[in-house]
Amino acid sequence: MEVECSASSITQQFCTKHKVDGFPTLKLMGGGLPNAILFERDRSVQGMVEFLNEHVPEEDSEDDGAGEAPADATEVPAAGGKAEL
Repeated sequence: MEVECSASSITQQFCTKHKVDGFPTLKLMGGGLPNAILFERDRSVQGMVEFLNEHVPEEDSEDDGAGEAPADATEVPAAGGKAEL
């Protein structure tokens, strides 16, 4: 999601809570992670893939709901779109 930290007091609180102090700041959040993980690698496809492979567990192969989004999943905006708080 893209957040404009200066847009409102709510986004300012969000950015302060998650220590977003510059643009662009990339963090992995949600999915049961106890804390956000700052992306500090080469900003390439390979760097992102390595980061995700390191921090996102693979799905259980015995899962009956393969390919289905979790009930609490949110939609990702189309390319070029913005998600706002």
